[in-house]
Order: sequence, then C-alpha cells, then structure tokens
Amino acid sequence: MTTPDSDGWHKTACIICALNCGLEVQTSNKDRRITKIRGDKAHPASKGYTCEKALQLDWYQNGRDRLTSPLRRLADGSFEPVDWDTAIGEIAERL
Repeated sequence: MTTPDSDGWHKTACIICALNCGLEVQTSNKDRRITKIRGDKAHPASKGYTCEKALQLDWYQNGRDRLTSPLRRLADGSFEPVDWDTAIGEIAERL
C-alpha cells in the first residue's frame, strides 16, 4: 500500500483475481483492519469498478476461519498446528 492521502485513504489494488482492480481502502490505526473499501476512480483499468470479492477483502484477510499457522494432518484425519520451520522441513523431505 502507498502512503495515505489527506483523508486517510490508501491506494492499492485487489489481488484476488487477475484483473487487479484499483482500490482505495481506509484502515483503523488501532487494530490495522480495513474499515472501508471503495473503487479507485483514478485507476486506468478499472476506473472505480469493484466486484464483490474486492469489497470483501477484510473478510478474506481477517475472517474467523482463516488459518494462522501451518497444519499437519494426523492419522485420524484431524489437524494440529505446527511452526513454519517444521512444516517447511517436512515438506522438503518429501520432495
């Protein structure tokens, strides 16, 4: 993201699909969450258009079910969280 303009909006782009629509997002300084999203009318390709996915970026980034660590599948089909070094090491061994 770039630095905010005078009213606290940051210019950025959506990366969910290949169109990369231009966005302006407003964030909360307290918890660094996206509080508002709107299309960037100055963006040369999208010209202010946003699809539903772009307008839900905070949900994708901070959703309740979002994974926060790698998971290892156990023999019974359940999962346990592991640290990144363990996950990468175990995957590298299998390659």
